[in-house]
This record gives sequence, structure tokens and C-alpha cells, in this order.
Amino acid sequence: MRKSAHKLNAGCGTHTAKGWLNMDLHDGDGVNLIGSLLDIPLKDGSCSDVYCGHVLEHIAPEQVKDALAEVRRVLAPSGELMIVGPDLDRARPDDPIREVIIGEHPKSLRAGDIHLWVSTEERMLDFIDLYDWRYVCLDINSVSRKWPVVSRIYWQYAIKCTKVL
Repeated sequence: MRKSAHKLNAGCGTHTAKGWLNMDLHDGDGVNLIGSLLDIPLKDGSCSDVYCGHVLEHIAPEQVKDALAEVRRVLAPSGELMIVGPDLDRARPDDPIREVIIGEHPKSLRAGDIHLWVSTEERMLDFIDLYDWRYVCLDINSVSRKWPVVSRIYWQYAIKCTKVL
């Protein structure tokens, strides 16, 4: 059996990662695959790892299920998915993240900067539970360095998933 070749950094924006296939809706420095989480231009089971860092909250809530199905499709049977995102429940009352957790970021330049739903770990688990995933919720600071996590700020959730076969 051939080893899956791709490590996919899905919805990378400007946060590309060396050694990863960096996919985004928009072309940019380090982006080597133009595509959407709703239609990933890769073969079934072709990814050993998929990283979704601060991307799913930019997809309409009614489409998150479809995005996770698409990630599931490209993920190899033994592959891993890491989801990192902002968690409003962890933010302090005076945290600036509260201003951008839903709606347009004050410095937005592109449509992709807009959050389309209030992101929390609990809400993401509701989406994950729509499919058969084994998952573990992690403290952001305990996430393995193998993942291209850009920052390790306390108000982020991290969920590592594998497919139930």
C-alpha cells in the first residue's frame, strides 16, 4: 500500500507552511493549490494530514458539514485532521478577538476575513459529531509541532480527529 503523499494546509491564507500543500481560495506567496474546502482538488484518500487553522468559521454554517465531508474524502484512512479556531467562550470580556469573532475584521481586505458564525469548541464539536470521527480536544499549547499552528493564544480551541473506519 502506498503512503499518502500530501499534508494539506487548507485555507492557509497568508500562513503557508514549508513541506505542506498550501491551499487557499486566493493565489499568494507560498500558496501552491487554489481551491475551496467545499471542493478540494485532490484525489480520495490522498492526504496523510489535513490542517484547518482558523478557516471553518469563514464558511457559512450550513456548509461546514460539506467542508468536513470533503476533508474526510481526501484524508487517508489512517490520516489525521487538526482543527484550530477561535473560541468565544475562552475570550476574556476585554479581548479584541471579541470584535472579530463574528462579522468583519476591522482590517479586512478580502471576503475571507469575515467570520460567518460564532466559533466555539462546542459548536465545532457539533459539526464534527455529524460524522464518525474519533477526536480529542487539546490545549493549544499541547498541539504537536508537526502542525503548522501560527499562534498559540489561549482563546483558541484545537481538536485532533481521525476517521472511524
